[in-house]
Amino acid sequence: MDKLNFGGVVALTIHPDHLIITRKPDVDWVVLIDEICDAIRDFYL
Repeated sequence: MDKLNFGGVVALTIHPDHLIITRKPDVDWVVLIDEICDAIRDFYL
């Protein structure tokens, strides 16, 4: 399986009913969430 790579993420934990994201302090949430959504969408399609 390929590794998902998000430059601003310190940790990403996926559970069946929730997602935990720990980001680097200097990364904008809006950009980070957009990148994560795109990657998860690509992963599951």
